[in-house]
Amino acid sequence: MPMRSAGGTLALVLALVQFGSSGCITGKDGSRPSLTPATPTTVSWRGAPSSESGLPSPRARASTAPSAESLYPDLQDAVLAADASGLPEAHLRAALEYWKLGIWDTAYGHLSSAIAARPRDSATFDLRARLMRDLGYLHFAVVDAHRAVYYAPKSAVARNTLGTILVGLGDLCAAAQQFRATLALDAGAQFARNNLTVVGNR
Repeated sequence: MPMRSAGGTLALVLALVQFGSSGCITGKDGSRPSLTPATPTTVSWRGAPSSESGLPSPRARASTAPSAESLYPDLQDAVLAADASGLPEAHLRAALEYWKLGIWDTAYGHLSSAIAARPRDSATFDLRARLMRDLGYLHFAVVDAHRAVYYAPKSAVARNTLGTILVGLGDLCAAAQQFRATLALDAGAQFARNNLTVVGNR
């Protein structure tokens, strides 16, 4: 069985972390102030296939269009490595490549494969929680976020992620507790300080 490189795994997880994005809440005045993730970015949805008259059906277009794997060599290499080795690091790399391209369902699948291969890895649960949060599936996201904190209770990033999801679910008191816990673990975590300011001192 190939040996895993701890340094390589950490670098890959850190690279994946950059793709988290912020959640929002509705303030007292009806506004929607943005929360701050540990490493913010913007998530965009791929447009749905056009149904305008004269265009081929989505199925026909799908059968003739080149695959993402054939268009992006880094993605193709990552997928081949994941299929060949089954190692969690390889699935994380593939998830990263799909995530960058906005192919959320396949990114989710590779994150799930990584979790199956290493079921106590907090960082991967945190990443899958962020993906589900950003896609709006908060009740799925909160389960993974709690698992991430359970397996790494001293992870400031995992606690901040859980806090942002709790905000989305409307539990502002519990969210504030997570942001305070984040600051207790990492006093320099400005993202958690910003989030705590948004939800207020509850």
